[in-house]
Amino acid sequence: MNSTYPFVLEPLTYPCNALEPYLDAQTINVHFSLYLKAYVDKLNAELKQYPELQSWTLEQLISNYKLLPSAAQESIKNNAGGVYNHYLYFDSMTPPETVQMNTEFSIILKKEFGSVQRFKELYINAAVNSFGSAYIWLVLNQNGDLAIITTKNQDNPLSCGLYPILTLDMWEHAYFLNYLNDKRQYATCWLQLINWDCIYQRYCFMREFLNK
Repeated sequence: MNSTYPFVLEPLTYPCNALEPYLDAQTINVHFSLYLKAYVDKLNAELKQYPELQSWTLEQLISNYKLLPSAAQESIKNNAGGVYNHYLYFDSMTPPETVQMNTEFSIILKKEFGSVQRFKELYINAAVNSFGSAYIWLVLNQNGDLAIITTKNQDNPLSCGLYPILTLDMWEHAYFLNYLNDKRQYATCWLQLINWDCIYQRYCFMREFLNK
């Protein structure tokens, strides 16, 4: 996500109906074309007023939000987070018929959490216990260890020195049409859509970045 202003709505790598039966085409289309687009547009509108920030990447805007002009700090942080968080969410998924656990990453999950199944249980429980609008993250901390954390609204782990590997959008618009208020079922089914090769590549990239 190294692009800078003006940010554009990058197309999905799969059709809107490709995640069925777990997430239907209407949910994906509305979530992507309306909600994500709104964050892109609002972020561009804010940055238009600050030429000195137009060379900053999403990561820089989020990680260094305390350096932003006070008048726009909260708005830029929220909208940059909205763009980053959504892209990570959408990029983490793949059509269910293509899902296969990455062998190397399964070894890492077993080492960190005891087993892949235990990781999934902890991740689902975090989703169930989330309150209001939130994201559930798998992150890499400064010690190189994996952890599951929850953030509110469009907050992002980068702002507190953590490196995002995977995220689940727990805002109601992400799942309500398919699961109503059943957060457990949503999180359980969502884990059937994960592109584990992509997640492993992201993990390796973040490890390399951390070790620099």
